[in-house]
Amino acid sequence: MFKNIFRRNRGTHTGPRRISRDALDGLPHEKFLRIVGWFHTMVPATFKQKDKDGRYIDPTAQEFESLRSMIDKKLVENDALFQREEMGDHVHNLNLLLGKLLPVEVLEGAMPPIRDDYRARISSEAYAAYTGSPSYKALTGCNRTADSATRLRLLRADYLQLINEVRKLTLLEYHIEETRSYLIKKLRRTLYKLLVVPGAIVLLFLAVRITMQAANSLAPDTSGSNRLVAAFFGTEASGSTLYHALVLATLLSLAAIAGAVGSFISAVLRIAAVPETNEIARSVVALRYSESIRLAPLTGFVFAILLSCIFGGQLLNGTLFPSAKLARWFYVLFSASELAKWLVWAFIVGFAERLMPDMIDRLVVRAGKTMQSAPSSPQSNGTKPIIPQAADNGRNGHITHRLAGPGARRRRRARAHAS
Repeated sequence: MFKNIFRRNRGTHTGPRRISRDALDGLPHEKFLRIVGWFHTMVPATFKQKDKDGRYIDPTAQEFESLRSMIDKKLVENDALFQREEMGDHVHNLNLLLGKLLPVEVLEGAMPPIRDDYRARISSEAYAAYTGSPSYKALTGCNRTADSATRLRLLRADYLQLINEVRKLTLLEYHIEETRSYLIKKLRRTLYKLLVVPGAIVLLFLAVRITMQAANSLAPDTSGSNRLVAAFFGTEASGSTLYHALVLATLLSLAAIAGAVGSFISAVLRIAAVPETNEIARSVVALRYSESIRLAPLTGFVFAILLSCIFGGQLLNGTLFPSAKLARWFYVLFSASELAKWLVWAFIVGFAERLMPDMIDRLVVRAGKTMQSAPSSPQSNGTKPIIPQAADNGRNGHITHRLAGPGARRRRRARAHAS
């Protein structure tokens, strides 16, 4: 009995994907029953006349009946693949055939809810273009056509057009939703891969710390594992170089985890917030084959490590930033408040993807201004300058040094010869 129950569930229920598609597609099974009911109650008897073989004389009615029989057969066979992948398309075709069989009175009553459904799925500008079309004005305007044949033709054309547009928008919504699920799955897979190594480092650090504390509370020779940890990492009071490297790696790992998670959440929110319009929907579906959105957690991972180096170098200071004024800045890992600030900022640089590039640009501008404002020292190769600096005569007891020109030298030579 349970085996049959489980088998029935597999045939009629295919998980969240089926539920989401049925919700977007308007539940094809219920729509199928509704269309068949309309055919039996609303289609005039002139279209349902049969020949001696039991087939409808009208070709459209016979095509409707053939398609309906095929869908019924698939439902009786409990074909889950047909119900999941193809039934919506066949029900849509059945709806189009029904529109060719309905009379004027039925179409006039059926069009208002179809127009409301169409208006709810498109923008106000697109619906204004539809209401401004000549066919719509010929059906609803003041100068509407009075000829029944023309009116029937326009109503059927309007019915088929709106049914096709609603179907296209429904499929577009389904593709957007499926693309969202696909991208989130890829983001989640990238995040899991990035967190393997940092998570292992954090677990190793916790194991080493627990072993060190156990070694301090117990006798020195009680456990071989304690002696092994002490040999590699030292004691809690005096850690070795390997222990310092493990502390640094743990701090960077925690920051990288926070940055990757921030980028993951930011990407998920951006994907979920994409409006379901035709123009943007094409871009969202194109992202399915792009690698940029999948690498979003990696950018947060790298930015968080870079931010940790900036904090460690004390390039950013203030009450909002963690203080790393320690002999070993990575020992901020043991300060709860400073570590909390560190991880919050690591999450922020992952969540706000433009924050870190802008921060780097500001640091570069600040470094350039610092280099320009530094005083330039005079160039010297160890010799005295050829031309002495001029000074004002009689100022501070210094004598002005002037170079003798050619005329002064000739006058001195003339005085020497005369004497």
